[in-house]
Amino acid sequence: MSIYSEVKKLALLKPVVAYTGGLMASGGYYIAVGAQKIVASPLAEVGSIGVIYVHYDLEKNYEMNGIKVNVFKTGEHKDMGLSGGI
Repeated sequence: MSIYSEVKKLALLKPVVAYTGGLMASGGYYIAVGAQKIVASPLAEVGSIGVIYVHYDLEKNYEMNGIKVNVFKTGEHKDMGLSGGI
């Protein structure tokens, strides 16, 4: 059974509310839609499953502040959202 299925079953017995104060995307969002209501902090980032990808290019900001980014990856495309094609 998936967590989503368990949330749906619980929702048949009692009210279920999903809450996020930070990030709720992909799997977290999928689980939350099993609840009767989703409550999110005004500062929370909530996204649907595979519909949009937001990428902030902070490369110049990092450079101005002397921040060096090192990427360690285990797959060829795991850094595809990073600027500069590291």
